[in-house]
Amino acid sequence: MDRGRAEAGRPRTGWCSAASNPRYRRSSLLIAAIARDLGGSPATAFRASLWYNATITIGLGGIIASPDASTTFFWVLTLWALGRIQAGRTPQWWVVAGLTAGLACISKYSSLFLAPGVFLWLGSSSEGRRRLQTPWPWIAALLAGAIFSTNLMWNAQHHWLTMSKQFGRVAPDGLHPKHLVDFIVTQVLLLNPMIAALAVRAIPVAWKDRAGSLALPILTSLPFGAYLMLHALHDRVQAHWPVPLFAGLVISAALQSEQETQSSGTWNRRAWAIGAGYLVSLGLILFIAFGSAPALGTKDPVLTLRDWTAFADRVETRRRQAGAEWIGTVGYGTAAQLANTGQIKAPLLQVIERDRYPESDRGPDQTRPGLIVDLDRRVNARDLLTCFGRVQAMPQIVRGASAQHGISYDVFLVSAPKVDLINHGCPNDLGKKPHH
Repeated sequence: MDRGRAEAGRPRTGWCSAASNPRYRRSSLLIAAIARDLGGSPATAFRASLWYNATITIGLGGIIASPDASTTFFWVLTLWALGRIQAGRTPQWWVVAGLTAGLACISKYSSLFLAPGVFLWLGSSSEGRRRLQTPWPWIAALLAGAIFSTNLMWNAQHHWLTMSKQFGRVAPDGLHPKHLVDFIVTQVLLLNPMIAALAVRAIPVAWKDRAGSLALPILTSLPFGAYLMLHALHDRVQAHWPVPLFAGLVISAALQSEQETQSSGTWNRRAWAIGAGYLVSLGLILFIAFGSAPALGTKDPVLTLRDWTAFADRVETRRRQAGAEWIGTVGYGTAAQLANTGQIKAPLLQVIERDRYPESDRGPDQTRPGLIVDLDRRVNARDLLTCFGRVQAMPQIVRGASAQHGISYDVFLVSAPKVDLINHGCPNDLGKKPHH
């Protein structure tokens, strides 16, 4: 699931450096603090922080500007507050947990799984059930609900835009077990296989001792993890969706490592867990910055980052040649990337889901022709005819080295809109194509 209310605003320009995204750095400090509160030694706490950054998603994902950074930060903050409670601190930490959980939920709807995770943690042990008999967990739930209600109010005023979009992904679309295999393999690699092995071994330990130190990071993660596996039975799980779970898994792995026999094999696994993760992340960053792999074609793992400036130049050239006065897209990602290049010299409009954008946006002159550019899976002439009187297909534009080693975008010259493009836009299902 992607973010809720915040995603309904102006499209983000897409990418930032790891140094300019401080939330993951702050999360690293919190990871160490949680490990200490759960009984880990100083060395284990330091190791947990190192391992967190040795995961590929965190080590490499810091360069990506997405809602995952904020939702992960607030998820980790919630775990930190709960860790304080587990360590016997004042119950007022429930207030912090409620506030941060609410902020996590309005950052991204996947954080709604925090609530069943916390209640699973509390309800699975006698100590937790005693806490449920106090007002504090319920105060936390009310605070989280109050913060999330701002999202509900916004959606109620905007045709339930983000909720219909995000929760529309939940409905099953047939059975496709291959996605589950892809999900498991991908996440083991992104988490780091050495860390993943320790985290898996921690799960039965946490379930057996549900009042122990491993219960908090494991049990609070189970509902979201179970949903992702269920989702993977019918559709692809995007690689970044599980990133809030990485904190609990890494902490569990570090605590489990402390409990295991201090054999040479254990020390070797610890060294590999750190070294392999940092080396792979560094290699991928260097590949993004300096590498080029046209032979990989669409299998290039960072193709989504490549050649946007050159692509925008081609789009702008095509616009001028076609006599179009504006450029439209179906996907907000394409619109954001084109805008970020600064090469587009005409109004840029995402033609669907106009509630995402302020009504003050002037937009293009709708009486003039426009150029619609997007991936072929998002747009075709038949669908465009539902909101334009004239649609003319034009040659595709390629982003990448060539049509064989890049991504092709369909292009249509459109005019005579049948709808108010700026205030209402084309039907929101214009870009919904089959995934399989």
